[in-house]
Amino acid sequence: MWKNYVYRCSECGKEYNTSGPWEFYRNRKGERIPYGHPGPLTEEARLSGIHGFFANMLCLDCGREVDVILEDFYKQPTGFIESLKRLWKKDDENEIRCPHCKSTDLLLDKEEGHGIICPGCRQGKLELIDYWES
Repeated sequence: MWKNYVYRCSECGKEYNTSGPWEFYRNRKGERIPYGHPGPLTEEARLSGIHGFFANMLCLDCGREVDVILEDFYKQPTGFIESLKRLWKKDDENEIRCPHCKSTDLLLDKEEGHGIICPGCRQGKLELIDYWES
């Protein structure tokens, strides 16, 4: 199940949204396109198959909501099942990084978000205010 989270800072009130992991495929031009969940959005997606997973995460260093690739089967050909097992494991070689500041301190999950300092004001704590599964 893919999950969606909304956090709010207890001090400044800023809200942040995270979600994923979501499937994607690449079209003939190599562009990354959402595959759809639970099934393909288009016939092109169905014929292409899933090429990897992405998520919308919050960088706790620069405070940006970022779209990051978690697993790309063409760049890291580990196979579908191995990729699923590896999605949340971190290792130095394949750590997921913020595309803006290169930090590896990214937030997606509600369990990880409990009590984290707001990356915006750096004074309040993030509180989970909404959560749903797709």
